[in-house]
Amino acid sequence: MGIRNHLFHAEHCYYVRAYCHLSKGYRNFGIGRMLEAEVLPSPSMREIKKHAPEEFASDIGDFEWRDMVNIRFRANPDLPEEAQQALRLDFNLDADDTLSLRCRKALIYYTKRRFSLIDPEFNLPRWIPHSVTPDDDEKGE
Repeated sequence: MGIRNHLFHAEHCYYVRAYCHLSKGYRNFGIGRMLEAEVLPSPSMREIKKHAPEEFASDIGDFEWRDMVNIRFRANPDLPEEAQQALRLDFNLDADDTLSLRCRKALIYYTKRRFSLIDPEFNLPRWIPHSVTPDDDEKGE
């Protein structure tokens, strides 16, 4: 069993998704806030068996990273109609006029924030979160 971490970029920063032994769960760690880091050799199965199980954590139990969701957004109805029409033209909207995105459950927060940015011209968010549903078709890789 290998220990795997995941690197991702969100909100102009890089993050590492890894198990936190202090909070006993998987967390996103901002690389810019890390004061030091060390790459350790992968432990052998003998070493893993010799220590407490919680000392080694794989990503196998990180369901929020593995599970995918569908997030749907609607163009903000408070935007002028021409701005809403521009969003319709720029994005491939569903038949019910929503934008559907597939993302990891662990990244819902970042995805919602990205699509809730304020339009500088109208001082309103371009998109309004509509729904989040599990993606039952397949798991993330």
